[in-house]
Amino acid sequence: MPLRSLPWLRNFKEPAEQPQCILCVTASGLGDVIMDLPAIHALKQKFPNARLTVLAHFNSGGDEICKLAPAIDETIDTGLKNFRWPTVIFFMLGRFWMLLFQLRKKKFDLAIVFWPNPIRRLLLAGLGSRYWIYSNLKNDFPGDQNLRLLQLLGIDSVDTKSIFQIPVPLNSQQILPDNLPRPFIGVHPFCGMAWRQWSKFDTLREHLSKLPGTVIVVGNRKDYNFKGLGPNLINKLSIAELFWVIKQCDVFVTADSGPMHISLAVGTPTVALFGPVRPSMRISKQETTPHTALYKPSDESEKTIHATQRKTLSNDAMQAISLDEVIEAIEKTLNKTPPPP
Repeated sequence: MPLRSLPWLRNFKEPAEQPQCILCVTASGLGDVIMDLPAIHALKQKFPNARLTVLAHFNSGGDEICKLAPAIDETIDTGLKNFRWPTVIFFMLGRFWMLLFQLRKKKFDLAIVFWPNPIRRLLLAGLGSRYWIYSNLKNDFPGDQNLRLLQLLGIDSVDTKSIFQIPVPLNSQQILPDNLPRPFIGVHPFCGMAWRQWSKFDTLREHLSKLPGTVIVVGNRKDYNFKGLGPNLINKLSIAELFWVIKQCDVFVTADSGPMHISLAVGTPTVALFGPVRPSMRISKQETTPHTALYKPSDESEKTIHATQRKTLSNDAMQAISLDEVIEAIEKTLNKTPPPP
């Protein structure tokens, strides 16, 4: 159903004048913020003189991602650490009201909520913004729906080339020395939700170490026991450094995760593994990065309509992806990828 036919999504037809102070409210995950950034970038292109503020979850790295996006003028922390009931109740009794008071003082004349939930809708209701819109995210890729939502503001497209500005780390030679042989095969063996985890990443890394090039392992996991050759960058990179490292890779292999969205955003050819959630809900149909989505459909995955739901789903579809399929996809991607300049 077109967004224009849903009048309850907005309180205006079009703003009467150019907004001067815009608030964008994102979801909590690292990948969620990345998927929202094309729409945020498009807003800045449409209203270049407006001050653009993003409300994000700093504990998930949202502030670090926003620092790489020149469209954003200010980032504010929600202060909500997680969505467990005790934490949410404590938040609603205290931090919520301080946050609402802080936001009201900004006098936003346009507020946009990309991933609505009860807490974000309450904030939106209390902001007192002159204009507001929010998405009705379901069964769709969030970034594409966000851009369709912005059609209400006369925004029909976005230039995605300059969304991120990724600095070269001062210690780049320590992270990836010049003498490492190409190609660079990036591996992210973790996933925040257990039902998206693939169990064969360690075996995959052993096989990849026999290929020409360098296997680079990235991610955060305190209890991970790294074994093998190649750069071990686990627990060693900032968000900005992670962006830079993934951008250097000739191929990046990962389950559905925040680093997968980084890889797609920076244009690195990607091999992404999907199980309980369809790739179409996590990768844009307009995505131009060469990528391969390995997916084993199941009754559960075909019926799943919320990619970010928190209930536990079956992991069987993920484990149905074979090691040989992943290795074949990586080799095909490397054969198609031109050598670096």
